[in-house]
Amino acid sequence: MELLESHRLNPRNMVRPLFFDEEVSFEDEASGGKVTLYLEVDKKKSRISSLTFFQETASFWTPFFSALCDLSRGMRLDEAKGLSWIDFVNYFENDQLMSSMVENCELPFINRPLFLLSELIDRFTHTEVKAPDETIGEGELICRCFGVYEKEIQEVIRKEGFSSFRAVLDETCAGGGCATCKPQVQEILSKESVNGPTLFDSFQETGKIPRIDGMTPVDVILKSEKILNKFEEKEGVSDSFEIIGLRGRCLDIKSFLGSDPLWSRQVERLLKQGISRELSVNVQPCHLSE
Repeated sequence: MELLESHRLNPRNMVRPLFFDEEVSFEDEASGGKVTLYLEVDKKKSRISSLTFFQETASFWTPFFSALCDLSRGMRLDEAKGLSWIDFVNYFENDQLMSSMVENCELPFINRPLFLLSELIDRFTHTEVKAPDETIGEGELICRCFGVYEKEIQEVIRKEGFSSFRAVLDETCAGGGCATCKPQVQEILSKESVNGPTLFDSFQETGKIPRIDGMTPVDVILKSEKILNKFEEKEGVSDSFEIIGLRGRCLDIKSFLGSDPLWSRQVERLLKQGISRELSVNVQPCHLSE
């Protein structure tokens, strides 16, 4: 059975949960009923722990809402907001019905579930706003979505040797909601990462080689190269990625596939799964002429 048809006949995520953080609905003209999305968030990591939906009568949208729940599970909130119809195409790869939709330019119609998810995340982040507490003494409140103060970001950068926005986001959630504070986080990062101690500074102080989940920097780079080589071979895109280096827990990679975020996300997920969740991956798009 084709995957799209399977989601239509047996929706995998159609349930009305007892507990959730936020919900949003829209009137489904196709079925004459209502479709509701339910969001549950891992607030510490700013990731979607569960996304489900419910509709009384199945319609054209059913398989796409079902697939969206699968696609977004475990994603950071900002990643989930960046999903597009291309992600649906990749998810339903080799599905004949989806291929037909691509050929007939019917894909814009499936953006409705994506718009609804974006609205759902916006609602959640706004309800999570924390008022500044002047007595905390943590400096300026940087991320209002998750209540992260300037001092917390500074301490994390100094302690962990972070040098990328992604690494700070993974550790503190700052910038993982509406993302309006991203420039402030990057400004703090540019100041602190230069002067703050890194993992390699700790080597000079302690004489111990810094490790990520038991692996030395050399181990991380060698294993990353193997993972990237297998990925390139599988996707038929040889010599498309080049490892620049490892800065603390941040692996810098050069991509020759342009600025398409789908490639970056796939590479990041593979490396985190194959090496460590602690690893931050920074994919820098460039052109062959560079």
